[in-house]
Amino acid sequence: MTNHSRAHLPTLAFALFLCLPSSLFAQSGNRGPFVAYEITEMGMNNFRHFAGEAGFRFGTRYQARLSVMEVAVTERDLAGWWSAAVDGRDVHGYLRGYELHIDRFFKGHWYASANAGYYANEFRHARLDRRIWNETLTAGVGIGYSRTNFLGVKHLLLDVTLPIRYYFDGIDETRLGDATVNAHKFVPNSWIFLGYRF
Repeated sequence: MTNHSRAHLPTLAFALFLCLPSSLFAQSGNRGPFVAYEITEMGMNNFRHFAGEAGFRFGTRYQARLSVMEVAVTERDLAGWWSAAVDGRDVHGYLRGYELHIDRFFKGHWYASANAGYYANEFRHARLDRRIWNETLTAGVGIGYSRTNFLGVKHLLLDVTLPIRYYFDGIDETRLGDATVNAHKFVPNSWIFLGYRF
C-alpha cells in the first residue's frame, strides 16, 4: 500500500461507517450516533473530495465527533475575506484534516468544545514551481449549535460549528512569487454540517 493510499484510510473508514445499517444504532432519548456532510468547505470545493463528520450523542450534555476534511481550495478561496490565508494571486491549495471534538452542551442546542487532530496544508504557485507543504498536530476549542429534526424533518441534523485550533508545527509567513502565504498558528474555521441522526 502506498503512502498516498494510507493517507485516505480515515476517509474510507468514515465512508464505510455511513454504509452500516441503521439497525446497529439503537438510540434512546438524547442518545445515539449521527453522520453529516459539510457544505461550506464543499461548496467552495465544488463538491469534490469529501468533508463530513460522524459522532455519538451521549445524552443531554455531551457528544463526541470526528470530522474529516479533504478540500482543494482555489486562489479566490484563499484570498477571500473569510479566509485571508494568502495575500496576492496565483496560489492554490489543499487541506487535509482529521479532528476529534468533545462537545458539552450548556444552553439548549448550544455547545462548547475541545478539539485535537492532525492537519496537512499545501500552498502551490500556479505558474512557478514552488510550494509549501506543512503537517502538524493541533489542539483547540470551539463553539457550536446542533439541532435534530431541523425544519421539522425527522432525523435531519444541523450542526454549525466554529472551531479554532493551534498548529504545533505552524507555517511562518512565506513568499510564493508575488503572493504571501500568511502565518498559520491559530487557525479558525466556520463549518455547517447537514446530516442524519439515527
